[in-house]
Amino acid sequence: MSKRSDILDGTETKNLVKKYGLIYTCRGGWIDLGHLNPSNPRIEIGAENLWRQLISEGSALTDPRCEAPKYTVVAHRVAHHFLKPEVCKTDSRYKFDDGKTGFEVRHRQDHAGYPLKPGREGRYVVKHDLSLEQKKQVALAIFMEVSLRFESFQKLLSPVTDSGYSQEDLVSNLIGFYIGIGEIEKLAALRLCHPTSDKTAYKVWDSEGAVGKNKNSEWQPKHARATERVDTTQCRDECALVNKQFPAEFTTIKPAPKGVWFRELP
Repeated sequence: MSKRSDILDGTETKNLVKKYGLIYTCRGGWIDLGHLNPSNPRIEIGAENLWRQLISEGSALTDPRCEAPKYTVVAHRVAHHFLKPEVCKTDSRYKFDDGKTGFEVRHRQDHAGYPLKPGREGRYVVKHDLSLEQKKQVALAIFMEVSLRFESFQKLLSPVTDSGYSQEDLVSNLIGFYIGIGEIEKLAALRLCHPTSDKTAYKVWDSEGAVGKNKNSEWQPKHARATERVDTTQCRDECALVNKQFPAEFTTIKPAPKGVWFRELP
């Protein structure tokens, strides 16, 4: 949950390279640097790790019951736990309509600082030998689906955390996705959004309310109604000469539909 004290001066480069903090931008609205961060030491967390799974392509996925038992089978006790070979060959959950095999991809978002790390995740089988562009579309579809699940989960806790669908969450996630798959560098991405000073950010917060109170369930930012502020005796507006449209660079990839290139595992 972002607080007013998290606000940083976005006009200073030293703040843009930080992993945590909140900045206001003329084109991207509020951006949470924590949500934007695509890296994580846990392999199931972060856009960067999701992309790494897709690029590396694991081995062909099958039902674990199709694997030969690694112990002596006593027919009348355990044989029924394993599937017949002909069933394994035709199991549609692990193969696609054209006969191609798939590999497992897991993506998760959670509250790492809470006991038991409560959150939401998805496990998917992704078709082997997709093109680079197809993998980007699959990655975005998985990333968006899990993001929405996590935000909906947080919304259930909103009386406590007020963080589900917070104004900055999804947009920050999306920008972080493009950084994580290598489409753009972090500094370039943030500068595209035209960060403002902390003075303007404070003005927006104080006039329009906390980001957690202003919900946003879209992948497009909600811009402040006004960004003018009085600086000593002058009225200043850091966004006055800026095209406030969300940068097109963050809309070039379209999420793939489920079923053709990937599907969720049961």
